[in-house]
Amino acid sequence: MRLVILNMIDSRKDTFKWIDEDHSGQISVDELRHAFKNSGRMESFDKVMKEVDFDGDGEVSYSEFQTATLPKEIFTEENLRVAFNHFDTEEEGVLTRKSIEKTFLRASRSYSEDDIKQMVNEIGLQEDDSELTFEKVCALMKNSA
Repeated sequence: MRLVILNMIDSRKDTFKWIDEDHSGQISVDELRHAFKNSGRMESFDKVMKEVDFDGDGEVSYSEFQTATLPKEIFTEENLRVAFNHFDTEEEGVLTRKSIEKTFLRASRSYSEDDIKQMVNEIGLQEDDSELTFEKVCALMKNSA
């Protein structure tokens, strides 16, 4: 199951980069509108923008895009526990900036250090001493899903 989820994330990463025309790491309203126009789906643009821009800043971050486009049924407590344990490299029961960066770097995925830093910042681990518990991860995912 973990491999299936990682493959889904990778394919969405390519889509995100295609929509993010200026390579800023954020999809602007204009970039998303352009992607919808090219796909002939303008009638659903406003609805989709409201559903994926979780923080309401007018842009879609990589994390917002991933969360919005992954099938909701994968966000079970069991799957979240598997993902949490995968990122808890120190086996301390919490996720830290260091453990998440370490996980992405060891996975040999095509994420740059900037991609990783952006994702870590978006989930609230801006400070080196910040931690996320499993309960906090579940709450974040429930609010986003």
